[in-house]
Amino acid sequence: MRTRTALLIALGAAGALAVATGWPTRQGLTRSEAAVSLPGDLLLPTAPVVADRAITIHAPADQVWPWLTQIGQDRAGFYSWTAIENAIGCEIADVHELRPEWSERAVGDEVPLAPGMALRVAISSPGHALVLTTEGGRVPEEAEGSPTMQFDLTWAFVLVDEGASTVLHARERYLPHTRAADASCRATLAASAVMTHRMLHTVKALAESH
Repeated sequence: MRTRTALLIALGAAGALAVATGWPTRQGLTRSEAAVSLPGDLLLPTAPVVADRAITIHAPADQVWPWLTQIGQDRAGFYSWTAIENAIGCEIADVHELRPEWSERAVGDEVPLAPGMALRVAISSPGHALVLTTEGGRVPEEAEGSPTMQFDLTWAFVLVDEGASTVLHARERYLPHTRAADASCRATLAASAVMTHRMLHTVKALAESH
């Protein structure tokens, strides 16, 4: 009984800490820092589900930017937990080196997430912001029409120059159109938090080492 009580207390404390720190919708940012306007926000101005994660990288923005243009299933992957991504069929080839042929992402470019699923580049401002969107993207044929897939998304990567260092701010904005989609979007936040945490720390290590 004491063990069970202790476990419940620990879980309650962990839950309270998660809520207090903003996890899973906020990491590495204060509430006021997460409230700033970023490029891409106006693409989905009424999005009710928003997640902000950030990390400080001790390198200039132009040294971080090339790693962002390599994001995508067709390029370097997502710098995250590749084994998990591939376990769900993403077919990611994890690349931790810069390749000249991947140095650009233009507006309108397709950015694959997995076979049959892709986003599009909505904003590409070198050294500053890369924003991806579901507008013009693709979903697998078997998922078309599914109530859980009826949502719009923007995924922004914004570099904030702080002189000797750069803050990489990643923001997800979801606009669901069905109750099922709303539940699905909110359910993905915890997994997204874990995967994005890994991504940000990997980009930090890569940018600082180069």
